[in-house]
Amino acid sequence: MDNNSYLKEMKNYEDADISNALSWLMSHRHEEHWPPRMAAIEKSITDLLTVAAGVKQSARNVKALKVKEDQIGWYIYLMTCLTEEITKYEPYQGARIAPIFKRIGADLHLIKQIGGIEDKVKKMLKSGKNEADSGLFEILCALMWTRNGWDVSFIPESSQKTPELKAVKDGELWFIECKRFSQRSAYSIKEQNAWLAILSHVTQFLLMHNLILEVTFHKEIHTLAETILLDLLLVRPEAANGNMKISNAEYTLKISKINIVQINKHLEKYHVKSGSPFLRELIGGNPVSTGFSTGLFAKYGSFGPIAGFNQYIMHISNGYAVDWKCDAPEAIASKARDIFHHLKEANDQHATGVNAVIHIGIETLDGSEVEMERFEKILHTTAIFDKGSTGLNMVYCHFFQSYALPNVHFTLDETKVGFAEQSFKRNLLEKTFLINTEDLEINNELHWKLPHP
Repeated sequence: MDNNSYLKEMKNYEDADISNALSWLMSHRHEEHWPPRMAAIEKSITDLLTVAAGVKQSARNVKALKVKEDQIGWYIYLMTCLTEEITKYEPYQGARIAPIFKRIGADLHLIKQIGGIEDKVKKMLKSGKNEADSGLFEILCALMWTRNGWDVSFIPESSQKTPELKAVKDGELWFIECKRFSQRSAYSIKEQNAWLAILSHVTQFLLMHNLILEVTFHKEIHTLAETILLDLLLVRPEAANGNMKISNAEYTLKISKINIVQINKHLEKYHVKSGSPFLRELIGGNPVSTGFSTGLFAKYGSFGPIAGFNQYIMHISNGYAVDWKCDAPEAIASKARDIFHHLKEANDQHATGVNAVIHIGIETLDGSEVEMERFEKILHTTAIFDKGSTGLNMVYCHFFQSYALPNVHFTLDETKVGFAEQSFKRNLLEKTFLINTEDLEINNELHWKLPHP
């Protein structure tokens, strides 16, 4: 690949906090095991991207670009790429993790004061490597209590049910249980797979005519025929011209054209990373869409040997972009997962009569309509929840949404909502953001009601 002006801008991201977090986490690893582990992660990503390049893979068989079997290794790989080999960096997954590493690095002096933190990190790097989201959430909760002046310790695991943490201040003892939702619900995965099946039937048509498709399904996607869009496109000649709008009981659809000439003029000067926010904006105009699919016939290059996400687009011959979502009430309700089961499971970890708190972490990945319905469910659940004989006094729900933008590596929306036992009037914690800095806490709006960054 030519060392043009874009290459000169490909600088590693310099952030002392992220680098400090990386160094601290990696100091707990077994030196001899780490290089093979990183190499295995990189190979799995390289193999997946090699297959997917040039639309050689059916849309229905596209796999998520992440490594579930070694989640913490995957996160460390991403942050290492961001700070040391940015040409290999994957921006969307990295944007989820970079704010967490930055918080850990910024408050590393406090984290080291947490009792049992060394054992916690060692377990996360080894036996708990596929449960890093939960492990990192527990560390962030412990850090938040520490930042509020409490002496915090992880409680060693035993055969008895116990919470994760205990916190002491001025002779007062509180027990803390932490629960982290998985990224996507089973319904969201089912919906995406149904969408990919529909998309697989129209990718060649969209590619041939360089189309941008915006579609909102009004019925649950898995209930629709796989050929629902193909059947329409084949009988409507205006579709191929990129000039069609249609709305019916099943979907609302708009089709327009990609400006291939304009994109290639840009690519004559700059090589754009495959799958990046800038590519989304260049082709589809919306880098932060929650439902986005794209496919290209393109010439690819790399900076040095092809490895990881080191794949850049040099020229496009054909392409398509699809912005899709589903507003069916049944779909929204199914994706709006309530906290009841997490709350009950967490409450069961607490003993009778002790001062107890629960923290629940949720990523808001499915759009504002889903999150508004979920929040109504949470309000109802916390109002009627029967804590039994436990001393549960506070439930904190922490909501997160990360963004990778064309000109910003990462930014994060965070909302915290506390639900107190009716008779409990104290303010236990002054600082209640897990990741963002406290100067942002003056904004009490639910972030899914606000515009995206």
